This record gives sequence, C-alpha cells and structure tokens, in this order.
Amino acid sequence: MVRDRGGLGGLGKIIALVILAALYAGVVSYILLPPLPAPYTPPIAETGDFVEVDYRGWFPDNQRTFDTSILAVAKDNTTYPKAASFQYRTGGAQYSPLQFTLGCSSGAACPLAAFQNAVRGLHAGDTKTIELQPKDAYGLADPAKIHVRPLLEDVVVFPRSSAVTARARIAAPHGNVAPPAWKIRTAKSSGSSGTTMESR
Repeated sequence: MVRDRGGLGGLGKIIALVILAALYAGVVSYILLPPLPAPYTPPIAETGDFVEVDYRGWFPDNQRTFDTSILAVAKDNTTYPKAASFQYRTGGAQYSPLQFTLGCSSGAACPLAAFQNAVRGLHAGDTKTIELQPKDAYGLADPAKIHVRPLLEDVVVFPRSSAVTARARIAAPHGNVAPPAWKIRTAKSSGSSGTTMESR
C-alpha cells in the first residue's frame, strides 16, 4: 500500500486555518470588546449620599408603634398596635420614606446620629432592625418632667328617679304644684321607667 502524502495536506491546511482564525478572533475580541460587567450589587449608603428610608419605630418593652413612614403600618392596628404618643398624619402630611443626606448634623430633615450610623453601609433594599439606647436617642428620662396623671377620674352619679320621686322633688318647693314652665313626661322602655322633663 502506497501512502498519498498530499491527501491529508488539504485537510491539514484547513485545520490550521481554523485554529489561526480562532486565535485571531480571541485576540481581537479581547482587545476591542468591552469586558463583561460584574454582577450587579446595589449601591452602599455612604456619608454624603442622599438616602430614603422607610421605618417603623416601636418601644421594645411593649412593641407599640410610636411612629412610622409606612401608611399600611399606620392603618393596621391589629398587627402594629399603637402607643399613646402615636399621631396619625392627616392633611398635607403624608406617609413617605424619610429623606436625608447621610452624615448631616443639623436641621429638621436630619435624623439622629445613631439612626444615620445604622443606615450607613446598607445596600439599597436592605432591611435592618436596630435598638437605640436612650443616650443615643433623646437622652435619659428626666423624672422632674414626668407627670403622672390618673386614667380614672371621679364622676358625679345622679340616682335614677321614678316619675313619682321626680314629681315630688320638683313639686316640693312650690307647694305640691309642678312649676308651670316644666312638663313631666314618664316613659317606660324595656322594663325600666324613666322621667323626661321638657320645657313648654
């Protein structure tokens, strides 16, 4: 059997050409095409950034909400019971995220420094639960400024009168005659009687 040295020559040239074309395409794409972007990571809140934060503030001892920026939380008293200090926003005040520049130090739109420190480093969309100590918030309670008010108060109760007793009370000062300016009507409903006095 005789070998044909030129028989594989054409196929070898084609294979070499394909390899060179692949190398050329790789080099050109590496040089000319932009690199693939890194996987998306949400931005991190840093000092100087303008941020918006939805929040719900509650007391840790009884879980009662004292403030929120979320309308659904404000309306839901079952899941989020409210503290006595909670005030519903009406009129122009809307429930919307708290907006501020991270790192601000004064102004009406500038939250507590401890709150800002908790927001710093969060990614957009992150959720975080923090507990602020009194010293980091509005300070320790001043007993001189705490006024305890009783929730119960004395109410004067008048005894219920029957028609006969009412007539006797009204007629007594006038010699057993009802004053002419008043008409006494007795009504009976559901087993109890009541007296109504109306002016003529």
